Amino acid sequence: MDGGPFCYVSFTLASPPRRTSYLNLHWPEGHGSYDSYGPPAFPCVRAADEDLVLFDISTRTTGRYWDAPPDMFVYTATTRPSPSVQRLPPYTIESNTPFLRHIVTTGILRLKGEDRYIVADINVFCGKNGMCAQLCVFNSAGVKQWTLSPEMPAPQPQGQSNGGRFPNLWSTDNLLAFAGRFLCCIDYMSGVLLCDFVIQDLSPVLRFVPFPGKNEYCNEEPVERCFPDRFRSVSISQGMLCFVHVDSDFHGPPPARKSRGQQKRPTQEITVWTLDSNKFEWKLHHVINLDSFWAQPGYLNLHIDQRLLEFPTISLDDPNVLCCLLTEEEFDDDGWIIMVGNNAHLLSCESVRAEHHHNHIPDTPYFQLSSANTLKVQQGN
Repeated sequence: MDGGPFCYVSFTLASPPRRTSYLNLHWPEGHGSYDSYGPPAFPCVRAADEDLVLFDISTRTTGRYWDAPPDMFVYTATTRPSPSVQRLPPYTIESNTPFLRHIVTTGILRLKGEDRYIVADINVFCGKNGMCAQLCVFNSAGVKQWTLSPEMPAPQPQGQSNGGRFPNLWSTDNLLAFAGRFLCCIDYMSGVLLCDFVIQDLSPVLRFVPFPGKNEYCNEEPVERCFPDRFRSVSISQGMLCFVHVDSDFHGPPPARKSRGQQKRPTQEITVWTLDSNKFEWKLHHVINLDSFWAQPGYLNLHIDQRLLEFPTISLDDPNVLCCLLTEEEFDDDGWIIMVGNNAHLLSCESVRAEHHHNHIPDTPYFQLSSANTLKVQQGN
């Protein structure tokens, strides 16, 4: 590591159906220990793709300058010849735009059919002439240093509705590698910015695909921005990029049914789309009617009111299975992790404690540093 300390890591891959694996950080004696300030080192997994895991390690005593990015590493899980870890070069480029500071803006991409990978940090911002994007890129087969792309104008959507323009507000909520060529920068309130690295590494082709439906690109932050993944998500299942939207009024339970003679509330649904990467369009995959879901015997056996499903994500193994969180009360009550199949069929229901809601949604990554310096990683994208 930069600054002197050394360490080694091991990776334990669990077989299905457990699907929980461990990336273990073995910290050497004599380089600090647990005390009132916490552990001597703070590891964090940033991204994964194919056989690659991108993680960083920061310590309480290292740092080249204020708010410097931590040391970053790439673990390659291969048996030929053996697993390996590569330390990426430190980021020392002076620029007006900070890079490599945030987990959600950094991704790793194993290029399809090639023995190399790309690590990139994507920054979308408002420039002098409108919205722009700039990338900080490391190419494992190129010069062993970070390079900055020129500022690129944000692309305009083609053949899409939603105003026909790139949003004037952007906040990156997730970054996913897709199809061995794209890094997908995702704003849950707007759409997906695809960076195509096949043509050129440093200045990839940018394409913007708005989410289906009506998206208002206003000049003020919407209240939904506080919890952007509560009713929307983008995930990868069986090589497909899937977008999920839950109809909601955002706060509270669904509106109550009207009495006879009054207008009935609108039907609420969960809709799943998949991205056609050739036409860069969303295709309807399937729709879950929430009235049908609430009428399921398994749901009725929970003896709770009709509650919206939250934090949806598509199963890593089956694009027809939706994983969600279900709670009796908003934010702070005990709940269940449920899996819903086609025709709103309730496939499974597992009780979880409220403090673990965000850490136990299937097929999404979560991280926990234990007292044994173990970084726990649940498989997923």
